[in-house]
Amino acid sequence: MADSEGWGELAVERRDLTPQEEAVYRLVLEQGQIPVVEVKQQPGGEDALAYLMEFGLLAIDPVTPDVVAAVDPAVAAARQSSRVLEEVVRDLGWVSRLPQSTAAIAQQYWTAQRSQSGVIEVVTGVPAIGQRLDLLLDTCKKRVLTMHPEASRATAALESVLGRDLDAIQRGADMRMLYLSPVRRQLAVQEYAKAVTAAGAGIRTLPQLPLRQFVIDDTVIIPFQGDTGTAVFIRDPSTVAAMVEVFELLWRMADDFMPKTDHDEQVDETLLTVMHMLVEGRSTRQIARDLNLSERMVTRLRAEINNDFGTDSAVRLGWLLHERFPKGIR
Repeated sequence: MADSEGWGELAVERRDLTPQEEAVYRLVLEQGQIPVVEVKQQPGGEDALAYLMEFGLLAIDPVTPDVVAAVDPAVAAARQSSRVLEEVVRDLGWVSRLPQSTAAIAQQYWTAQRSQSGVIEVVTGVPAIGQRLDLLLDTCKKRVLTMHPEASRATAALESVLGRDLDAIQRGADMRMLYLSPVRRQLAVQEYAKAVTAAGAGIRTLPQLPLRQFVIDDTVIIPFQGDTGTAVFIRDPSTVAAMVEVFELLWRMADDFMPKTDHDEQVDETLLTVMHMLVEGRSTRQIARDLNLSERMVTRLRAEINNDFGTDSAVRLGWLLHERFPKGIR
């Protein structure tokens, strides 16, 4: 139990008075002074006395230390309020110093995180994603590996990135792109491909691609859960290495975007012939046999046509081909 000079140093529980504590206070107030022993004999008296002493509502008489007296509640409340306000001011000062006091070790922490396990960051909004991509591409020197699973590329978008991509190639970056096969027939894509491949870039196509992906130096950028309006920027070395390996595997399976000039007409003619034979209802095996092609080649051409028309159903494809070529393909 504390004396009247030491009560303010104790940490008082911040709560309302209980009925037992109010009853003990009124008892002491009515009698003026009361022996401590008598207070303790009241129901819940010992605990109530301890809290009232800590709060400052009761005090020991310094002349007769075995007697307790009541203190003005306004005085006790003012003392408690003052003590709490002092704590608040002290705590606010500590909180305000936290950013500065932890700045040095925070920098060390993030440096260690980047060196040990990389960083994963989610960026929302097409403008914000574009700005981040521009920053990475403006300084990249090692590689730019991209996959574009879209069936078409916007002309304006290709024109806007051409200069940036050429700059990256000139800085020595290994720039390679994977497109879907139908994109080869877009004039805008053909012009873009001609410009970047002349500078040293590589472009290949596949009938199918798994996802939109960028690998810029040591950063991977992919859509967040399939949403192209939100992107995940990954700088974890093991993840980057894995995504590069996926790209390299697909690259080895892909076809050159721009076949040799002397083969252009032959490829187009073969594709038109396959379309014509599909309309007639011929199977992959029949087409391969009649055109003296491998079944694998015919399968690739069929997949390219299916992607171009947006269907993998032979029956549906036949109707779409009839709609596009009502008078026949030839």
